[in-house]
Amino acid sequence: FDVVMPYAHNHSFGKLYDDLDHPYKDHMLTLPVAGGEHPIETVQIEAIREAKTDVQLAATLEALGGEVPNEEGRDLDEVRAEMIERILTLSTR
Repeated sequence: FDVVMPYAHNHSFGKLYDDLDHPYKDHMLTLPVAGGEHPIETVQIEAIREAKTDVQLAATLEALGGEVPNEEGRDLDEVRAEMIERILTLSTR
């Protein structure tokens, strides 16, 4: 994929800060903060950020001729570290 398009940046079915006030969970990438401060990031936006990093690492590794490791049943931080190590090894050749 070349692009990520989440359904909505913020879509609340009830109260913004209460996921249990409606049968559907709110779709919130960030939560607003009074006073114009930076919004509070949610785990959903962190998941999108990590997914983007994963795709970038995998694409870089493949472009260098490396093989993307199998992530099934593994800790994804370990898989990312392995991809970074493979990229560094291939790029120093």
